[in-house]
Amino acid sequence: MTLHARRVEPHGAAEDGAALRVVQRRAEATRDALLAAAMRLLRSRDFDQLSIAELAAEGGLSVGSFYGRFRDKEAFVALLQRRVADGWIADGDRTLAVAADPSLPTVRLIGRIVEAVVEVFRRDEGFLRASLRHQTTHPGASTPLQRAGRRFAEASADVLAPRLAHLPPAQRRLRVRFALQVVYGTCMNAVLNDPGPIRLAERRMTRELARTMAGYLRVQD
Repeated sequence: MTLHARRVEPHGAAEDGAALRVVQRRAEATRDALLAAAMRLLRSRDFDQLSIAELAAEGGLSVGSFYGRFRDKEAFVALLQRRVADGWIADGDRTLAVAADPSLPTVRLIGRIVEAVVEVFRRDEGFLRASLRHQTTHPGASTPLQRAGRRFAEASADVLAPRLAHLPPAQRRLRVRFALQVVYGTCMNAVLNDPGPIRLAERRMTRELARTMAGYLRVQD
């Protein structure tokens, strides 16, 4: 019979570990409350108009809680953008995983891709408006958002390009990526300027952008 020595925890180590986990959970909860508060407040204002005191109050916290987690507002903005971009990437991956069904007609696949983009712009309209304006005075501030957009465009090309056998091989991926650049640009313009004739909130925005993308890719309904 083999005897195994029982590992003995140093006195108080288990209690110290449990206490540390509690502190970490509280820190994460405070951070998440501040991030959620910012998303609510950005529906009606820009980053430059957002004070730390207002942000803390919206989250039901103190200003000290903010500075206990972040060096300054720019560090907070950077984390918020990374978190939102990571959420977009996860949403995009789920959309394409479902839409990649080979039995789905290509025109409907295009519709689902465009719908996913438009829904993100609608859901996070305030945050996007604030981020786009913030970028004009803080170059590089929207890099995580640009990264998410490029990743979704590349992933969409992975799914769509094999279906575009009617186009020259060298053009397929580029056309998909450029079509999404047009979709992104139209949605950004709608967020920033709302020039019309179709507003971002209208259902036909998705329909007309999908029709435009399908036409450019020469996909027939």
